[in-house]
Amino acid sequence: MTSDEVCKALSLSKRALQHYRTTGVIPYSSLGNRIVFREADIARILQANFIPAEKR
Repeated sequence: MTSDEVCKALSLSKRALQHYRTTGVIPYSSLGNRIVFREADIARILQANFIPAEKR
């Protein structure tokens, strides 16, 4: 996934995504001058940080 695709999927600004990248929250690969993200990594991060709704 490209940075734009990740930002759109997670409703993040480009700056927030850059912060997550530099702090190691979201792993990435660099292909030449292009940064890409694996969908599996994004899904794993979402699953690890999932907070279920409380039952009332």
